[in-house]
Amino acid sequence: MGFRQKDGRLVGFDVELARAVFKRLDLKVSFQTIDWSMKETELRNGTIDMIWNGYTKTKAREKNATFSHTYLNDEQYLVVKNNSHITNLEE
Repeated sequence: MGFRQKDGRLVGFDVELARAVFKRLDLKVSFQTIDWSMKETELRNGTIDMIWNGYTKTKAREKNATFSHTYLNDEQYLVVKNNSHITNLEE
């Protein structure tokens, strides 16, 4: 969804979408990396204004943060070889 190229430039779907939105709003955007385990603290302390990348909207998180409309619904799947004999998640 987003990554840093060898030259240090941030690229990817989320980055380009953010740039397009900020351009339409005529706002300057400055991207910064954060310690992901501290994301709510960063928001609460005002050291960042928003999280654009991969912050899943949940009922618990909605109690502490304001969310936009979601623009992507992710799902995760476990994939194994046909001959693995694994037939369910518990295995």
